[in-house]
Amino acid sequence: MQFIKKIFIKLIILSTLLLPFIGIEYFMSILNFPKSDARRSIRLREMAPSANVVLRFPEEPEGKELKSMINLTTDEDGYILPYGSNEEESIKILFLGGSTTECIRLEGTERFPYLVAKKLTENYRKDKLYFKSLNSGNSGNNSMHSNFILLAKGIEKKPDFAIMMHNANDLSILLQQSPYRSYWNNNPTRSIIKNHSFIDSTIYPLKSLLPHTTENIIKPAFHKLRRFKYRDEFRKSRLIEIELDPEKIKKDFENSLNTFVTLTRTWGVEPILMTQASRLSDNPEEWIYSQVNSSIANLSISGSPIKYAGYKNLYDNFNEIIRKVSNKRGVKLIDLAKEIPQSKEYIYDLFHLNQKGSKLVTEVIVREFIDSNLIQKYNY
Repeated sequence: MQFIKKIFIKLIILSTLLLPFIGIEYFMSILNFPKSDARRSIRLREMAPSANVVLRFPEEPEGKELKSMINLTTDEDGYILPYGSNEEESIKILFLGGSTTECIRLEGTERFPYLVAKKLTENYRKDKLYFKSLNSGNSGNNSMHSNFILLAKGIEKKPDFAIMMHNANDLSILLQQSPYRSYWNNNPTRSIIKNHSFIDSTIYPLKSLLPHTTENIIKPAFHKLRRFKYRDEFRKSRLIEIELDPEKIKKDFENSLNTFVTLTRTWGVEPILMTQASRLSDNPEEWIYSQVNSSIANLSISGSPIKYAGYKNLYDNFNEIIRKVSNKRGVKLIDLAKEIPQSKEYIYDLFHLNQKGSKLVTEVIVREFIDSNLIQKYNY
């Protein structure tokens, strides 16, 4: 009874202390006093730095060869390991892209960014040249996210080359928004600016107080809940009928690619552009046709639904824009869309590479490096 009495007294004291502030807050809100807005920051969409986690995946209908569990490790800057070479004087290749660069369904030594560095090192070992890949790929990233990654942490590493591959994620974010705000949209996980929630503000102080508990228990639980909440990041926008302006969308993508080229050259980095391979063929399998149509049912151009053919046309246009920017700016182009067959033998879903696809992409990139004069200046 004495214990309950003490608790009751403490509650009364706490209420007494809080009530004046609640009253003042209410009074000031009525009189429209200025208030503090939520804390905001630029979103750096990267892998968690210094991660060493085991990821579990469901079986892919056309990716039976993929493992259900993958060990993912990153360095202190969030680049996916392994590098390919750990030599101090390595030629660094920064890879920028989304999940098709991340290759998270493959083992570390099966991902093409690693394999490119490994194969180039083997080829130029006699010249004592070593290559190191910095894989910044992250699921959902578009070209503007990659531009921010380049600025925020890529340039600091002084890469010799920066290879960017984007298409589908740019197309998704530029299509599914109303009103149209280009890359500066309010998508819950892909917006450029992040408005911090109460939970976000709570996790940051916990990191300094309980770093291990936060990283291994609290953050994973929070991210699982968040992934469940945003399992379809475009769910709300798909409920809205959206009339597209394809010319505006294509111009914005082109501008983002030009931003990449200008940023890299300004900081002394050699830019390389890659088109993106896919299984978006003229005669797709039924599941591909149905999957695409269900994801774009709310989109139209000049009052007519775009359907599969319209989406494929825009996707092909984006690859053509990559070729155009490459040609206009004198940037090395690696045309994976023309090099990789549109087959489940290489791509296990619409866009993602299996082991065989990753090896073929590696062969194409290594060939392009060797056949061009990109590495010539390092031989002296």
